[in-house]
Amino acid sequence: MPNGKVAQPVNTQRPVMQKTVMPNHSSLKILGFGLASGIVGAICMIAITIATNLGQFSAIGSLFDSMYGFLWYSSRSWLGVLLGAIYGFIDWFVIGILIAWFYNIFSK
Repeated sequence: MPNGKVAQPVNTQRPVMQKTVMPNHSSLKILGFGLASGIVGAICMIAITIATNLGQFSAIGSLFDSMYGFLWYSSRSWLGVLLGAIYGFIDWFVIGILIAWFYNIFSK
């Protein structure tokens, strides 16, 4: 070597490619899907109850009363909005958990 430096060996090996193992099917996270469904259900209950409180969608309001009229929190008041949102969250949370659970069972 002209400068007195020792030549370093050159790495001629290719980098090793690692294989990614993909599952045969996709699965849903049960609690995550239930939580998302519950939030959507609560927002829908809030929107429907506020719309009927403001006099909009009277046909939906009467359908809503006939479906949930036997429940003490189904009144079209602001307390009814809050309690209906809680009911909507719980109802759709359970429905979302069941949907995700059945999806995971039958998608295998």
